[in-house]
Amino acid sequence: MRQRSSTPSTSGTDASSAEIRPLDLEEISDLPAELSWLQAYPHDQALPLPQAWGSFAAGRLRHVAVLVYQGGRTGLLFTSRPKRRDAATGLARLADHACRHVPAGAATLVQALTPPDQTPMQTALADANFHRLAGLTYMQRSLRGSRLPVTPQHEGVIESWRPELRGEFLQAIDQSYLQTMDCPDLRGLRATEDILVGHMSTGQFDPRLWLLLRIEQRPAGLLLLNPISQIQCVELVYLGLAPAYRGRSLGRALTLAGLHRCARHGHRRVTLAVDEANEPAIQLYKQLGFYPTARKVAWIRNLQVT
Repeated sequence: MRQRSSTPSTSGTDASSAEIRPLDLEEISDLPAELSWLQAYPHDQALPLPQAWGSFAAGRLRHVAVLVYQGGRTGLLFTSRPKRRDAATGLARLADHACRHVPAGAATLVQALTPPDQTPMQTALADANFHRLAGLTYMQRSLRGSRLPVTPQHEGVIESWRPELRGEFLQAIDQSYLQTMDCPDLRGLRATEDILVGHMSTGQFDPRLWLLLRIEQRPAGLLLLNPISQIQCVELVYLGLAPAYRGRSLGRALTLAGLHRCARHGHRRVTLAVDEANEPAIQLYKQLGFYPTARKVAWIRNLQVT
């Protein structure tokens, strides 16, 4: 095992001359705060071991990029943050290198998140062929100390996930992407089966919290909720309705049905991320007691074209 204690630096260097090589996570003894979670990461056997890269100049570790692969052939890119614009070039080269060395079949799409005010990091991602997807608003709601509204009457039937309903869940996802206001640029970038598997791999899949709304025997929408044991909450992974069923309070009914199930199973808190341009969804969540907690910017790189 290599031993190295240098902390990523953002001082100006010639990015084209920097050495890029894979890192053993153990060799990084002092991580920047935004990557400190990696120190415990390999000990969680429920998570895949990430692929880490480092950029070195004059013998010092300047930048770190880590790719974590999820189900559904999606990668999440985490990087150290350049503090100055002149360091963005080095990080861009490293991020591009990491994306170009994704193992065959591991991912077709790589996503990254940045703080809304981190201009050097956003510059680096743009230079590494990432595309700005959306500004995201993070929201949460406690399930303790306040009564949930009663699920309103509606014309549909709500069913939990069963393997034999897989085709209907896939159909509901496809229909919900039509004319969507939630990250519309994602449409068409992945096969629907990959999207479904990706949602299943977020946190812990609990079939009781995956809900399908059917109206007149047809899939009309779906709500996907996954427990996240590390932060003791449930994440609202996805809510979507086919265009014909929007504006009829069905999203409210479906979400409340899911929240009631979470409460019955002892979960204390629900979190979500929503495209800040999706005003109808944000208003729905606020009406149901969710409040904003943070903002981030989502970026994507389509590995099938770059």
